[in-house]
Amino acid sequence: MVVITGCFITKSKVSNPQKQSIDPAQQVVENYFKYLNEKDLKGINSTRVQKWKDIDENLKHVKLDSISEDKRPSQKEAYMKYGRGTITHAKAENIKVYKVEYTVKYKKDGIGPEDSGEDTKWCTLIRKNRNSPWLIDEIGEG
Repeated sequence: MVVITGCFITKSKVSNPQKQSIDPAQQVVENYFKYLNEKDLKGINSTRVQKWKDIDENLKHVKLDSISEDKRPSQKEAYMKYGRGTITHAKAENIKVYKVEYTVKYKKDGIGPEDSGEDTKWCTLIRKNRNSPWLIDEIGEG
């Protein structure tokens, strides 16, 4: 009698934390969610242009489910024409946009701008030039 067992191998949508992401900008987004989940204000601020003064005490935990670069030119154009790009004056080659899907759990729903559950946002990262680090400048709807 022969028994055949099957194995399913799935690729995680989020990079393995022990393995460095190839794209430094993507790694910044992954670090942001890691630090947010750890409620590490110093870590969060290391990933952002605009620094936070405190962390939402209502946050229980957050998990990054997937991340993918949104390469549509319209995303960069919207940032440059209507978003904070009007302030930063970042050039297209110094802008990256990522679509992130995540699951968040709050201690109590109904007291913040969003409730617990799955959500999708777009993170816009900028850098001053090729030698500058990528930092998150905007997080919002796409």
